[in-house]
Amino acid sequence: MNTKSISLVFTILLAYFAGSVNGQEPNSILLHSHTRRSSVNYEWWLPLSKINQLPNWKSDGTNVDEPPLSPGAAVRIARKWAVSKGAPKNARLQRFYIKLLDWEGTLLPYKCCYIISFEAGLLDTIDCVVLMDGSTVEPRRATEKRESPDNDRDHAAPPGKAQPAK
Repeated sequence: MNTKSISLVFTILLAYFAGSVNGQEPNSILLHSHTRRSSVNYEWWLPLSKINQLPNWKSDGTNVDEPPLSPGAAVRIARKWAVSKGAPKNARLQRFYIKLLDWEGTLLPYKCCYIISFEAGLLDTIDCVVLMDGSTVEPRRATEKRESPDNDRDHAAPPGKAQPAK
């Protein structure tokens, strides 16, 4: 077992025995958070048990292999997910990047995900987290800051409960 593998195993064990990360989701790491126009904040958490199942994306510092999931495939997966949550089928791609996974500031070697945002209406976007194995992570509502019934418009509804655009 090499040093990076030992480091990853140690980090996962430390998180497991800590019981929770930042007091939010037990045995999980926060991948992304996003506040919609409706003022509802969403967070994407990944269970530590899933990390070892993800494919690695290795680089030796000078040569970078192709990612396990191509950018084009990631965008197609994210678009399908966003449409299932109420985004328009022709939603414009707003933002796209690859994020290195980290646990409390410590990078997890070779583990990455895509963060992809689409236009979801006037001054609003819907974000999707796509893992390198092609799976998506469902967001969870954090704190709600609703001030009026008009703020109920929300494309990132809980899993299985997509809300149509108003």
